[in-house]
Amino acid sequence: MLGALIRMYWPGFYTLVPGGEKKLAETWADYEAANCPGFGKASDAVYTKFWTHYKVPDDMVEHGKAVLTRACQRLTRQQWYNQKHTCIGHFKAEHGMRVKKADNIRDDTQLTKDDYMKVMPLWCENKEDAFEALVARWVGEDADFNAKSARNKANRGTGGTHSAGSRSTERYRKHKEAELGEPLTEVGGWQKMKLKQPDLSQPQPSLPEYFGYAETELDNYCSAFKGLHPEVDDPIQEETDLTAIMVAGRGSEHGRTKILSGVIKPQKTLTQIKSTLTAGDPPIAPPRHGRTDANFEAAYVAAYEKYLTVVADWDLKRAAWEEYQEITSRALRTFFLTGERIPLLEEEPPTPGPTPLCPSREAFAATYYARTPGTGSSRNRPSPGSSREGTPMHPGRHSPGASGFSPAGDGSGHGSTSVYLNKGRTTEFTSQELGWSP
Repeated sequence: MLGALIRMYWPGFYTLVPGGEKKLAETWADYEAANCPGFGKASDAVYTKFWTHYKVPDDMVEHGKAVLTRACQRLTRQQWYNQKHTCIGHFKAEHGMRVKKADNIRDDTQLTKDDYMKVMPLWCENKEDAFEALVARWVGEDADFNAKSARNKANRGTGGTHSAGSRSTERYRKHKEAELGEPLTEVGGWQKMKLKQPDLSQPQPSLPEYFGYAETELDNYCSAFKGLHPEVDDPIQEETDLTAIMVAGRGSEHGRTKILSGVIKPQKTLTQIKSTLTAGDPPIAPPRHGRTDANFEAAYVAAYEKYLTVVADWDLKRAAWEEYQEITSRALRTFFLTGERIPLLEEEPPTPGPTPLCPSREAFAATYYARTPGTGSSRNRPSPGSSREGTPMHPGRHSPGASGFSPAGDGSGHGSTSVYLNKGRTTEFTSQELGWSP
């Protein structure tokens, strides 16, 4: 009903002041700004008609108004997208075909502007110019709307549709219990919450898909749970084990666990849990530490920009060389067939050589940390003539990180795993050093 009222009192084009610039109403804010004879504003018309059919207790009036406003704000934007597919359905119905909205979306059905105008809805009567503006967006004639639509589509992502919506973990678990008619454990509810809704356009049944790293974290929890309780067959059906969650997730980050974050609160730290584990308990994997190097990223971007320049120059050389080869071949064919000599260019263009390749991040990192001052040399090594001895390297191999590199290329970096950076310089590399030219 609310959607029907929003469409019925659609302002179409309106002006904020008499004689002002026309604006197409497309959001609830436009309804609140557009005049509506007999009601004041278009939003007042929707409110008035809605409350003639629904009532709330006196102590809930203000809350009801707030809920209604939020619903109007959400539904108003959806009307124009839904109306496009409604028009497509009506047009096909007039031609003896019955389709659903899902079919139109899957097949990416498109109509012409004239076809849309033939099925203009009744609520657009006397607003043909406004409906035509909507149709212009649907057929791609509105450049500003196209740019906005492309940006929103890129931001929407392809990670699947959420199952829980705005529900919290506990609310969603109770919702699924009511839907399934059976109780769920905390971990069982969390598992269903992290499942993506199946893509019905694909063959069914399909394998379950999870958001993010939920499947991995759930497997880690089950493994840790079975290590602590070998007699258990299905950890998901058991009561939550805080120790298994902490062991599987390698502790908590800022008090938030990998599973059931916000639902449970760890009572012990990972260090305290370690002290209680025995030799037969599951081991705790070392934490994963991400490291970012702003100077390296800037250097890699600069190298990539240089690579683009090198590729553009290579393309010009290749085009000139291929053109010369074509002219030469044509001249030879003409000479053999007619005996006529066609003059050639005085100088043959140089061969373009192999196609330039952009180094991978790993290969570039090896080059970067091996020659950039301050990123691989050891400040722990003794200076020439000093009697002080430096920290010895680990026997047999270099220590982790960048400690195995040095500007001299002799592997004499320091023994620490940290990287000392020259923060005041973005290094430039020659084409030869990056392997782009011989």
